[in-house]
Amino acid sequence: RFQNIVADIIAGLFIVFEGTFKVGDMITVDDWHGQVQEIGIRNTTIRDLILEDVKIMNNSTIRSIINYSERPCWSPITFGVDYDTDIPALEAAFEREKAGMKKNIPLGIGEIVYLGIDELSGSQMTLKFQILCRNQDQLKVKRALNREVRLMLARNGFIIPFPQVTISTRKNREEDEEEEIEREKDEEMEREE
Repeated sequence: RFQNIVADIIAGLFIVFEGTFKVGDMITVDDWHGQVQEIGIRNTTIRDLILEDVKIMNNSTIRSIINYSERPCWSPITFGVDYDTDIPALEAAFEREKAGMKKNIPLGIGEIVYLGIDELSGSQMTLKFQILCRNQDQLKVKRALNREVRLMLARNGFIIPFPQVTISTRKNREEDEEEEIEREKDEEMEREE
């Protein structure tokens, strides 16, 4: 027990003096990703910013660390638009408005980037946008970027389609088959006349 306490204290001193990470940094230790809340003599506290869970780790158990705070990361978003969307007109609207949009994302670094059509799905074309930010600001920046892109699309009359689902029931199929039979009979009668 005493050995563990000494090991935790020594590890804590190395963390502080080597500057591997500091309070406020976004790090991954093993499979745990979050923001460093406190570095104590024996323990380090890390908060998951998505789930708000807190993990308190003994300093001597911290082995493999990735520190994301050393460089910015991308905060990407995707938006679906209708297949009838005039893509060159949308791209021109984005170019006109991106500087104003960026002003409303103060935690973003640099300018907003439009990456193009990311996916073609059943009811929409999915467009991708992104902006650089500090790792610890990623969620706030993502929300702000979602807002700004949505407002830009609305201001310029671009339609964001609602999810569409086609449901077929046995009764619908039977009715469709009956209508098809009636249509064929009508066509046959017209040919005979």
